[in-house]
Amino acid sequence: CQPCRRGCATCEDDAPCLIQEDRALRAAVLSCQACCMLAVFLSMLVSYHFRQSKARLVLLETILFGSLLLYFPVFILYFKPSIFRCIVLRWVRMLGFAIVYGTITLKLYRVLKVFLSRTAQRASYVSSGRVLKMLGLILLLVLWFLAAWTVGMLENVEKNIPLVIRTQTARGLHFYICGHDRWDYMMVIAEMLFLLWGSFLCYATRAVPSAFHEPRYMGIALHNELMISAAFHVVRFIMVPSLHPDWTLLLFFAHTHGTITMTLALLFIPKFLHAGSPLREEIAAEVYEDELDMRRSGSCLNSSIASAWSEHSLDPDDIREELKKLYRQLEVHKTRRMAANNPHLPKKRSSRRSLGRSIMRR
Repeated sequence: CQPCRRGCATCEDDAPCLIQEDRALRAAVLSCQACCMLAVFLSMLVSYHFRQSKARLVLLETILFGSLLLYFPVFILYFKPSIFRCIVLRWVRMLGFAIVYGTITLKLYRVLKVFLSRTAQRASYVSSGRVLKMLGLILLLVLWFLAAWTVGMLENVEKNIPLVIRTQTARGLHFYICGHDRWDYMMVIAEMLFLLWGSFLCYATRAVPSAFHEPRYMGIALHNELMISAAFHVVRFIMVPSLHPDWTLLLFFAHTHGTITMTLALLFIPKFLHAGSPLREEIAAEVYEDELDMRRSGSCLNSSIASAWSEHSLDPDDIREELKKLYRQLEVHKTRRMAANNPHLPKKRSSRRSLGRSIMRR
């Protein structure tokens, strides 16, 4: 009698019992993934170059770093599953998701906070540093969850509850995968709830004017992630336990590029298209701020008149003062619009820049 093939407890012939992987297909997928990761890394270098003159691009660098983590699951799935790889798979997914979509959602929150200010004065601006601090709080929560999950998994391994399980296809061929438990369902639910909150912010900021329609692109990215990830997780939990490892690798590959690659394209292509025209970008940004100021002044005027009418204390002087503020905002808005539509006109230097230049001359 000849010995059974590797992985077969019993056999009747020389038929294999373990999955035979397509090495050429897996190598092609890995090569494509490596090229994408290299492109992301080069984009980080380009973004850093522009950040020397545009400090707000630090948030885009953060998104690039998070996307780099989200590209790693395909690399991990290329190799045979192990306890270490199964743990790292969850870590890079959760951290990358929190960094990328946490930054996008917080940027939408910043736009919403400025736009919905009901005071006549300019709302306190949420700087990039403050956004990073809020993102740090989200990451601390994610790290706490992942640490608790890791400790629980290691305790299960000590109790002989395997993290890597053996399963089989419909044809009876065996292979090994990282097992799923209730923690994985909790991770998916947390991701979906976070994306739904981002969807609410997209709806709330749908009327906010923007120079390059950035809130619109961020909204498309969030909804794209929500729909594709929902379908992906359904397939992952139902079909992957009996799906060929090559198809599982392709599934994760398609999910990665359908979500994170699309997100990067939506966020960075408009930025790089306008990177070569700093003057027009500067003018458009000022128009954007003036539009926000005008909207806030209009909202403040409406609320002030409504409040005065409800209290039967209409004061003509107060209404006249509010109208003057609104007229000033309209005049500034008209001037900025004229400058934006006619970039050949000389741009008036702001007082702060003139003061800065005079100090430098001294």
